[in-house]
Amino acid sequence: MSAGQYHYYRFVAFTTLAAVTGYFRHDDFQILPLDDPPPLPKYFAPRPFLIEVRVPLQAAQPLPYPARGGTVDELDAETSTRLVAQLRARQLVRLLSVLTYYHLLDYSNLNGVWIKEDMSRRALVDPGSWCSVGYSDECCRRPIDAFTQPDCPPLPIEEPEDYYSRVRYAMPIEEFRISASLPTAIDRLNNLSERAASAFNQACTLYCGALLGWSTCRSLAVAGLISAIETLSHFDSVRARPKVGRYSRRPNFGVRARFKKFLENHGITHPEDREQMDLLYKLRCKILHEGQLLIGDADETIFADLLGYSQQWDTMYLAEVTRGCLYTWLLRSDRHLKLPPTTETRFKAI
Repeated sequence: MSAGQYHYYRFVAFTTLAAVTGYFRHDDFQILPLDDPPPLPKYFAPRPFLIEVRVPLQAAQPLPYPARGGTVDELDAETSTRLVAQLRARQLVRLLSVLTYYHLLDYSNLNGVWIKEDMSRRALVDPGSWCSVGYSDECCRRPIDAFTQPDCPPLPIEEPEDYYSRVRYAMPIEEFRISASLPTAIDRLNNLSERAASAFNQACTLYCGALLGWSTCRSLAVAGLISAIETLSHFDSVRARPKVGRYSRRPNFGVRARFKKFLENHGITHPEDREQMDLLYKLRCKILHEGQLLIGDADETIFADLLGYSQQWDTMYLAEVTRGCLYTWLLRSDRHLKLPPTTETRFKAI
């Protein structure tokens, strides 16, 4: 495909801890820092960076449902291309949240925090004042002629054994770092079958959504993290006719058994880890089916925050297990690849 048949778009994304100080380019996207980042506090603030994507020019597409008012019945080629680029950018942000030890956000997740102003460039603010800094749609997503030539060094790279041996909450936050296996993992995702790629993207969406809501409702975070694992365990399971309970005479779909088997196949083999995940699974069932919240969310006593501190660490542990399961599944998904794995796409799971 010639260069004229590609369109390039730039989006603003955010990392919640370490700042992006270098660039990384692979295939159809690259990430790089802003030329003039806004003033931010030292810790615990969304730190913006740029993600640029390349997508082929799309044809005009009919709308799958009637537009409001009935005046438009199809998307023009430019709008279709922009929406494809926007979808690709969001998928990449979620994927990098799983394949790196940082939590990434696309700009649409910050509409309630960042003021959207009518301006052509970032607002300049006094670092010592109380204020909200916002980005306009024009800044957050706009077409560009080609990939930007970065004037910064590449992102620091670490060996997978060192990179993935850390937990997310005990990592260096001075600068954004990546694993040397990141390009290979992205290639594997691009080589998955359509159904497998859809299942993995859904699991990444649940994982990122759980992390996004973790600070406001940890009960929903637990439910989302367990559901992210279940998405892949259900996809990998052999579709068989459910057994009927001996006494209840109700169909038994074996969801919990599939979940436990999936964990064993993806590294959760220590008895203490299996016991902990079993307790968290039961806790998820109580949250969804019995209406019981975690202690920190219930607010029934004045000591709710103190009593919920231990459950906070349980949730952080579950987030690490979920990320590890998603990453390991991607590395071991040879049977879901469209092409046979080569020496570049087959490597040992960490």
